[in-house]
Amino acid sequence: MKLRLAADFVKGRATLLGDAAHAGYPVGGTAMNAGILDAVALIDALTKDDADAVNAYGETRRLWNRRHLL
Repeated sequence: MKLRLAADFVKGRATLLGDAAHAGYPVGGTAMNAGILDAVALIDALTKDDADAVNAYGETRRLWNRRHLL
């Protein structure tokens, strides 16, 4: 399996999360847990009354996945 990470998690009105945004080794549920954490962070960003919250989600989750998943 090849490890992958999307260049951007947010582009315009499109948002990536889970396996669409990143792929890691399917050992110990790390990729699944990362996808769940992506979903929680995206829900949190969507419920905020801040136009930049979704963009911040993309940057924060991409950095986290780069550090912990890859």
